[in-house]
Amino acid sequence: MRLSRPATLVALSVLLDPGAFVQPVKAQSTPQERMKACNVEAGQQNLSGDKRKSFMANCLAGKPAASATSPVVPAPAKPAATTTAPSQAGLLDINSASKEQLEALPQIGPARAEAIIKGRPYKAKDELVDRYIVPQKAYKAIQNKIVARPKS
Repeated sequence: MRLSRPATLVALSVLLDPGAFVQPVKAQSTPQERMKACNVEAGQQNLSGDKRKSFMANCLAGKPAASATSPVVPAPAKPAATTTAPSQAGLLDINSASKEQLEALPQIGPARAEAIIKGRPYKAKDELVDRYIVPQKAYKAIQNKIVARPKS
């Protein structure tokens, strides 16, 4: 049986001084190994969609797992989104929403939120697809959560 170098060093240190066993420092892993480990952990947590993307980005960046799945981050965005459009039961007005409110929508990240803001004003919400601001798949995910109100 052949042991890796860190395992060999630990085995030798235990044999030489059993009382001085110290947990070895984890060796630097390759990006492929980190990706595989993050995928396994995301699968164990049953994450999918935007939550999985967010978790994977934080995991690959080396941020702790607690910050990736923390429910504190999305919570402030929901009340802010409903205060923008109280008359239509929580629909977010794409003509007046802030970048943070747009980012809270599924499949909308910082780049797409910025593109939505730059493309204002909109006469109808389907202009997001017609003007190639967001792809059809992303539009389908948000179409029931947004509205385009004309400016008064």
